[in-house]
Amino acid sequence: MSLSLSEEHKRHLSLLVHHDTTVVKEFCRLATQFVKHGVNHRVFTSAATKLGVLPTQILQYHNLEWRFDILVGSRTLSHIAEPLITLELSLDTNTLSGSQDEDGDGDQQSKQVCDKLLLQADPNNLVHMTNILEEALREAHTHHSRRIHRYLK
Repeated sequence: MSLSLSEEHKRHLSLLVHHDTTVVKEFCRLATQFVKHGVNHRVFTSAATKLGVLPTQILQYHNLEWRFDILVGSRTLSHIAEPLITLELSLDTNTLSGSQDEDGDGDQQSKQVCDKLLLQADPNNLVHMTNILEEALREAHTHHSRRIHRYLK
């Protein structure tokens, strides 16, 4: 079973398509670090700089809900088993909203909006994605990566 992404998901992931695999691996490592340790604004700013976008455009984790579905039969096939894992990822995004005064000065306020992304995958694809992310984490902990990270600070 293949992974199905909406056009919005494809647009969000298109930021990563044009970058080197090392940048994508680093971005995945930072995302995992965020899930484990929480918000680090310096990390978001650094990741946004590497991707060439504004820090407010980086997707921020809020909540994750998951569901495991399995199709065990249909009218024509009574002995099938097609598992499907559904993940609903909630992300906090900051949007700027403001109004203009008579002087032309604008009062801009940041407003927190929660976007919900839906991802469906079969267990084989989910295991493959997990293995790739774990490989990126292992690579980030190698002596060579640590040395490069020290020099970049």
